[in-house]
Amino acid sequence: MGLSKLPRMQLQQAGFIAFPASDFEASYHFYHRLLGLPVVCEGRDDFSRYAHFDCAGFGMRIYEWQKPFNRAHTGLQCYVEDVDALYAELRAQGVKFSGTVRDEPWGARVVTVSDPDGNLFDLLNGDFAERLGRGAHTSGRGAR
Repeated sequence: MGLSKLPRMQLQQAGFIAFPASDFEASYHFYHRLLGLPVVCEGRDDFSRYAHFDCAGFGMRIYEWQKPFNRAHTGLQCYVEDVDALYAELRAQGVKFSGTVRDEPWGARVVTVSDPDGNLFDLLNGDFAERLGRGAHTSGRGAR
């Protein structure tokens, strides 16, 4: 079947990201207390215990998982007001990181954080969102 004959599907919007949690209470504390994410809902379904958090309009969910799971960087990037200050604050609370705060060649100031189960994601300065927005509006256009 050629590409032109594939059914056309459209994404409506990003829903949420879900992280497995072998120590549910530690993960709940990390996301709710240390990162300050409000709880949207929590409970137990036929699969496991879960908690769903609001991350500025994007959902972050943890679910209890006791089986082996290969952890890697999730690809999640979260904007924060001041990555250096938050890094210092979380580090003082015992949060683990993969490296220290760094300036990436693509323009953001970033630190990679590890949740209690080793799920990795990045915290980056919110001013990158502004630069990214400007770049998106001017891409493909000539100099002004």
